[in-house]
Amino acid sequence: IFDSEQMKNKINDIIQPLFTNDLYKKNIFAICLLESMDLPLKESLISEVTQDNEIYNPKFTNNSSFKELFSVNQNGINIKSSVFSLSILKNYYASSYMIENLLEIAENFDKKKKNSREHMEIFKYVLRFSFVERILPETNKRAMLVHYYEELKIRVNWLIRDPHYWLQYGMTELTYNNIITAQRYFDTAYKLIKTRPEYDSSYIDTQQARLYFIKALGENDSSIIFDYFIKGHDLLIQRDNDDYKYRQVLRYKDIYDSKFKSLSKNRKIDFINACTKMINDIKNIESHKMNFHNSDYLRDKCIDVLNQIISEI
Repeated sequence: IFDSEQMKNKINDIIQPLFTNDLYKKNIFAICLLESMDLPLKESLISEVTQDNEIYNPKFTNNSSFKELFSVNQNGINIKSSVFSLSILKNYYASSYMIENLLEIAENFDKKKKNSREHMEIFKYVLRFSFVERILPETNKRAMLVHYYEELKIRVNWLIRDPHYWLQYGMTELTYNNIITAQRYFDTAYKLIKTRPEYDSSYIDTQQARLYFIKALGENDSSIIFDYFIKGHDLLIQRDNDDYKYRQVLRYKDIYDSKFKSLSKNRKIDFINACTKMINDIKNIESHKMNFHNSDYLRDKCIDVLNQIISEI
């Protein structure tokens, strides 16, 4: 609904008068950003994100256009929904504006992240590929993401030694099928883990498995296809059962549909055995970790997909 031309034109008429004031524009960006992070829209937190005090200015919050988009009460600012805030970010802010503001926030909250849970959450969100990718407009998205992660390690220079940073940067490249670059960044993350024994490699392992599956789908040689599949499977079978793992297990069906027929008889048996082993592992409720609200849904979907593969043989 928010992306319909009629609605976009209506919101544009409301929002453009506000955007003529740079401080108003920046504060609306902060409100929508915090709402997309599912963080409280407290004036104090908005002020910290923008590094100004405009949110306390009655001239701003009593503006008729502001009131059409938001409301104010004793708890802070209210917005219609996170979907609405996402629509504002994607449709009314240029990518360059968003990237520069996100970089400023990363710099600022890097210094604050030890002060409170909310500060730490904001810092984590602006580093996270899945979040930044979700809020950016589609136009020129890949180039803006690459620019963002390149600039991040300059603005927050300790990130160059952080495996999680290289994982996020690798995910950017993998999403756009730049496999060689993604693999280089994942290799860097794995190398850095060796000096960080406390770091959980699960997140990198699931993305490395994803990369192997993408490579399998791009191959025609049956032995290479199976080799990439089993490398990904071996990484996933060692991981705890959670959403990150389930999302990659769902790719077994893509490989089955596209490549199974080209495998040798013995490799077909090995493929089915891997699926059987994985379904038994996922059915182990005790090792199931609830990560998100759709965790059970993804788990059940994986079981259905693996059952489909096994039952077709």
